[in-house]
Amino acid sequence: MTKIGRLVFGACVAALCTTQAHADALDDAYIKARNAYVARFDPGEKEVDYKKIEGPHKAALADLRARLSKLVGDVQFKGATGAGKLNEMSLVKGDMEFGALDALVYSFDGKRSEKTQAYVTTPGIVAAWLKEHADWWDKGLANVPPQAEAALKFDGFYTQAISSDAAVTRFAELDVKAPAGASFARGMLDRRQQDDGSGAPNEIIVAAIRNGRVYIVTTPALPNAPVIAACEKVWKDFEAKSNAAQKRYSASGLKDEAALKQSETLRTEGDKAFRACYAEKIKGMPVYAKLNARAQSLIDSLPAR
Repeated sequence: MTKIGRLVFGACVAALCTTQAHADALDDAYIKARNAYVARFDPGEKEVDYKKIEGPHKAALADLRARLSKLVGDVQFKGATGAGKLNEMSLVKGDMEFGALDALVYSFDGKRSEKTQAYVTTPGIVAAWLKEHADWWDKGLANVPPQAEAALKFDGFYTQAISSDAAVTRFAELDVKAPAGASFARGMLDRRQQDDGSGAPNEIIVAAIRNGRVYIVTTPALPNAPVIAACEKVWKDFEAKSNAAQKRYSASGLKDEAALKQSETLRTEGDKAFRACYAEKIKGMPVYAKLNARAQSLIDSLPAR
């Protein structure tokens, strides 16, 4: 490399470092402001007086939305209806929406995409959020991985980040490729559910890290994903064994703890086996290619800048 080339390269590296340091400082300032609000609305041992805090809480969320908007910049989504809104979140510990991912949410028009939403945030915000959620769930439940790419592959991340009233459950991976400017892209077929069980996924979620932003897009699974009979049988076999163990527990006067544990374990194992079956079977069906194409189109349409 020539002397001039080294000077130019050094200047570019310095500029990139300065830009990154500025972004990190803004992320830190946002997290500090959000945590200050959480401390402000923490009732401690007292009961929350929601009527009293309604106005200040609304103002705090508006402030955070404005701060986050500056962080993510001017995001231009084709077909988006208006500016991004703050992800549904609460600053009051114990609320169902407390701990949601700090992100702007964009909604889209159209009959078939009316439920499509795009969440946008920064890698720095995600990193801080993951650190805070390292032990968010009780012992025995898998928590979110600490690295962004690993977290975006984990369905439990989406449960904590964007779904306050139901678990996001992955049925199958979708084979998406990262577009230019993206260091990571992922897609999956999922369903939001409150209990184990059979059926079919009804949602596509894609995620990408592209040019200083983290994107998550949720949309209905179209065309409709099928119910797969062979996998239904897998679930029903486990369910029958689980129910039999539950009956033994009931017949014991609720004293046979081993039977209760076996019933719960069988349901958990059955759910995993059912979804493993689904992930394998659907990839050989024509509908999978169509669902995959829909996911890829979502990834490709993410703003490049």
